[in-house]
Parts: sequence; structure tokens; C-alpha cells
Amino acid sequence: MVAFPNAKIVLFAKSPQPGVVKTRLILSLGVRGAAQLHVRLLWHSLQTVQYSKVAALQVWQAGERADAFWQTCQSAFKFNRCFQSGHDLGERMGNALRRTLLRSPYVLLLGSDCPSITADDLHRAMFELAAGRDAVIIPAEDGGYALIGLSRYHHSLFQDIDWGSEHVYAQTVQRLRRLRWDWLALPSRWDVDEAEDVARLLDEGYELPEPKVALELI
Repeated sequence: MVAFPNAKIVLFAKSPQPGVVKTRLILSLGVRGAAQLHVRLLWHSLQTVQYSKVAALQVWQAGERADAFWQTCQSAFKFNRCFQSGHDLGERMGNALRRTLLRSPYVLLLGSDCPSITADDLHRAMFELAAGRDAVIIPAEDGGYALIGLSRYHHSLFQDIDWGSEHVYAQTVQRLRRLRWDWLALPSRWDVDEAEDVARLLDEGYELPEPKVALELI
């Protein structure tokens, strides 16, 4: 039983194709090491959503189909598998949120590389939407955002944003204010993109799981 049975959590994730995922970490971890870290971060995200018991999970996949890999994940974590579509990240996120909101009154969307997001964060974000907020957002320390939740959709939140830059969060806040929506920012979190982020995982005592799934399944 989940706390918000009509809502959805959307997890954006790439198939862990070596040489394609976590490319900024290949120099320090190697091709397979970077891909293995991607798998561990993804597994951690799946565990966090499952443990939270907030809402049903949808994994929106990008990259190669990797059916055997994803089926192994689905056997451990029950979720519906969908496929991202769009020319850039904003269009892909917008399409996923718009389509999900057609069937659910509110939805949270997050990526798979932010181990600092907790089950409590998911509960708080969904509670705010259920209480009447139009949007909730968790800023990322690098200037993006780690999570966005919506109870309504507007295309301007996902168009003409400088995706991948330090301006993403500020630009999104400008759009929310322009729409005059009732929205809330929760405390910021950090994700894993650079070598110093990997060191931070160790320094702050994060213990990422060793999933029982091999890259050979891709």
C-alpha cells in the first residue's frame, strides 16, 4: 500500500551502456567503472522509491532497450517501464509529465543520479502537491534541480531552458513566477556527475548497493 495511490513517481534513467553513461567519470573510473556506478546509483534510486511507499513508480528509459537488464530490475522493483521521447531533456521531461498527468492528479519526476534525495523528500514533495500546490521543486547544488513535481502542466517550464547549465533552476523559477503558480522549493540536494562527487559519496558515508544485475545483460 502506498500513501498516495492515485499519484505517480517518474524516474528518468538511461540504460547503463558502457561509454555512454557517466562520461565525465570515465577518466577517473574507466568505461566499465563509470557504467557500474551508474547501475549502483540507479539501484539506490529504485530502493529509495520502494522504501518510501509514496506512490507507484514508472521508470522512463532512455538509450538502448537493454530488455534483459530492465527485466531484472523489474523483478526486484515492481514498476511500469516507459520510453522517453523528445529532442532534448526538456521535451522528454515535458512529454513524460504531460502524459502522466492525464491519468494521475499529481506526479513527481526525478533522475537516477541523486543519492541525496531521501524517502522523506518524496513524502514531503507529494504531500505539498496533494495539499494543493501547483508545483514543488528540489534545487540541485550545481544550479539545476533534482526533482520537480506537478499537479498541472505548462509547456513553458520545459522549453528554452539551458539544460545542463547552472541556470536551469533559476530559469525554471522565473517561469513558475510568470505563471503565478502556487509552488514551493524544498531544501537543495546534490547529484553525482564529477569525480569530486564520487569522493563526496565516501566522505559523507553513502553506501550504494551492489545490485545483483550485470552489465552483460545490456
